[in-house]
Amino acid sequence: MSSGWRRFSIAHKLCQDDVLVFQLVGTFKFKVYMVRLNGLAGVDGLFGPPNLDACARGNDYGMTIQINNLKDLDTTTSFGNAANQYENGRKNLGSDVQCGLRLTGSIANFKEVNSISSFTILVNGETIDSQLSDYQRVKYYDLCCSQNSFLHENLRKNINSKLAAEIISETINIVDAIRACELLTPLADFEDRDNTLKGFELLGMNVQFLHARVAQLMSIAMEAAAVKDPQRKSKVRLEQAHAEEEIDFLKLKLSKLKETKERLDHKIEALKVNVVRHEIVFQEVVNAPW
Repeated sequence: MSSGWRRFSIAHKLCQDDVLVFQLVGTFKFKVYMVRLNGLAGVDGLFGPPNLDACARGNDYGMTIQINNLKDLDTTTSFGNAANQYENGRKNLGSDVQCGLRLTGSIANFKEVNSISSFTILVNGETIDSQLSDYQRVKYYDLCCSQNSFLHENLRKNINSKLAAEIISETINIVDAIRACELLTPLADFEDRDNTLKGFELLGMNVQFLHARVAQLMSIAMEAAAVKDPQRKSKVRLEQAHAEEEIDFLKLKLSKLKETKERLDHKIEALKVNVVRHEIVFQEVVNAPW
């Protein structure tokens, strides 16, 4: 992301507000997803040197390029060659071709889905159910049911089906991770999931409810971590020792006060005896014969 970033951005003609998603798949290896603000496909989707085996379709906007058979990007990829291949492919198709990948979302209203058998994930007018395992499809169906909507229906329209399937798959992975997490789960894991969900939200995926759950769990985990903080423990123990010293001091003071009370009680009893004695003597004197 230092000297190589400039070469990368120039080679792929990045513009302001283009969205890139980097998925770390190795120590120095990324899968990169690109969503163009202006709708140009470029090397959108999971890419490396693209195979411009394009399938042109007619629509109201002209021609649309569907890029298939995309390879993973690694540190040995020549970004310049990838850009040149793409530009050559565009020129061969003519200058009036508008390159872009459109996401149409689901055709059916989710309220019409009444069971898993009628649940179909549609992207670019085609189903992508085959790109997900049966387990992922069922889990995604449950998530959609919980929100009463297709979570992917508001994805940005130039996101292709491959990237949409990756987003759904990773969403399921995060859901499983949330269910499996514990109070001792590292905070870094929560932060990674939180950042991933934030990225999906920017792409239009309805995962705000998952993001809120991760944020809630992260907050509780941070409070728990703060409780275990050595400095905080040391401070609490110091306060505890101070309180114990105060208690011992008060116990000693209470003991002395009890002794003082007992001494004063004896004096009061002695005074009572003297009062009675003086009363008797006084009456004897009053009643004495003349």
